[in-house]
Amino acid sequence: QNDPSKSYKIEIVAGYPDSTVDLASERENPDGSRQTTAGSDTVLGTADDQYVTTTTLDPVSIDFPGTAPGGIDAHYRYLYDPNPQRQAPTKLDLFAADQWHFKEMPFTDRTTNALVDTATTGTPFRAQGEGRCVLLYSYRPNPDEIADGNEAEENLAVRVIRSEQKAPILPDNQKMVLGRKGLLLDGSRNLGVIRRGAATTTSINPGNNFVLDFWMNASGLQTDDGEVTILATGNDHLKVTLDNNLALTETTLTSESQTITTPFSFSSAGEIRVSNLTTGAVLDSASDYNAVPGSPAGSLTVVDTNLTSVGDTIRIETVTPRAPAPTISVTYRGIKVSHDFSTRGSDWRHYIIHIFEDRFIGTSLTIVDFYVDGIRQEQGALSSALSGSTATSTVGQTINQSSLRFGVGADPDS
Repeated sequence: QNDPSKSYKIEIVAGYPDSTVDLASERENPDGSRQTTAGSDTVLGTADDQYVTTTTLDPVSIDFPGTAPGGIDAHYRYLYDPNPQRQAPTKLDLFAADQWHFKEMPFTDRTTNALVDTATTGTPFRAQGEGRCVLLYSYRPNPDEIADGNEAEENLAVRVIRSEQKAPILPDNQKMVLGRKGLLLDGSRNLGVIRRGAATTTSINPGNNFVLDFWMNASGLQTDDGEVTILATGNDHLKVTLDNNLALTETTLTSESQTITTPFSFSSAGEIRVSNLTTGAVLDSASDYNAVPGSPAGSLTVVDTNLTSVGDTIRIETVTPRAPAPTISVTYRGIKVSHDFSTRGSDWRHYIIHIFEDRFIGTSLTIVDFYVDGIRQEQGALSSALSGSTATSTVGQTINQSSLRFGVGADPDS
């Protein structure tokens, strides 16, 4: 409580959160007596006792993500890349119509070399070294009002940013699963994970919550290439496919019982339509051909009947129309998530698959997030409605349908 009969000396000091700063004079108690390190109010006690000439500032609240009690404390962390072309953009004032308004950067460590562009919408921020900087904002107490920097109607708030260098993991880094050598996908080589020597691992089971990421260069994809399985776990419970979404193929018969491979997958004869373009006849799966469903390719063998002859042109097409452009898709136990795929732009792209369980009003859900260069597509389903089991793969001495396989259907010479 203020006592008009007394005069007060108020010292204002500044420093970073959770740091100890010097005072210009000894620290005093409310009654004016000087504090000592031993706790005595007015009299120095032991020989090493002394007046208090420093103070420790409050740390940042643990509610902020950058808090580091006992360390380099700050409200937020800023991770910078030495290569500016890889640096993610950061803006200090994204919305001009909210209760917060960025005012200035009143202080920064010289080592940060921090820059603020107040002339550009959103106020871009960039630090080029490690250290801390101070940002000053004003805000309206009423969240329904728009802040504009009017200090007569707004309060001030300080935010401290700690910048740290983050070394990126590039495709040729030794930490990557495949090390410094890429894997050339080739369906003819039957690529997959096997057990060698005295190894005892017999299976790979990622469980129900896992992340899988990889880099891929598929810039050589041609418009007439068929579907390729980039990777598949045992029994295809998790599968990544690159698909031109071809919907038909045409072949001229050279024999009465010729086998024709389709450049697309199908799971039953009812998903395809077969016709003889030469005669106009529609062939029946019950009598005119034998279908062999498959993924990433299927096939059928023509039966020698009066509806087909050597030299006839046979068309095989999907009954259901397919997407008009290439896609890359993740299918996990019946949940399918797709991105459009283009060979334009960067050759190498980063793919991340995040599969996890969640609950909504007591109901278990399985969510599949599929990222391509940071862009996410998401699908979910009731966990109880999923087909199959976890994406488990066996690890044996040979590759089979239960193995973790790579590049099924890929042709490196296409």
